[in-house]
Amino acid sequence: MGQITEITQAVSKLINENLLKLNTSTFNAVYPSKIWNSFSEEEKNNFCFNLIDYCKMKNAYEGIDNPEKSKLKIMLKEDNHQIKNVVVFENGIINVIDITKTEKKK
Repeated sequence: MGQITEITQAVSKLINENLLKLNTSTFNAVYPSKIWNSFSEEEKNNFCFNLIDYCKMKNAYEGIDNPEKSKLKIMLKEDNHQIKNVVVFENGIINVIDITKTEKKK
C-alpha cells in the first residue's frame, strides 16, 4: 500500500504545483519538456508507468471504467508554452513524436 500512496502523493504534488496537467479519463498529460529531457530512460519509463497507475486508481475511485490496454500521451510543453513533441507510452515502449514535422503545411 505504501507504493500506491507514494505515487498518488508524487503525482498530486506535480499537479498542485502546476507542473503537470493530467486528464485521468483519457490518459493525456501536459508536462514541461525541460524536466522530461532531464530524465534517464529508466526514469521516463517509471514516470509513465506511475502516471498510468495514477489514472487507473483515480478512475476506479470515480467509477470510470479503465481500458484493457492503457495508452498514455504526454504533450511536452516548451518554455514558450508551445507543444513540439508528444510522448506516446504503450506496452512499456516510449515513442516521441515531433508534431512540428507531422503538421500539415498551409
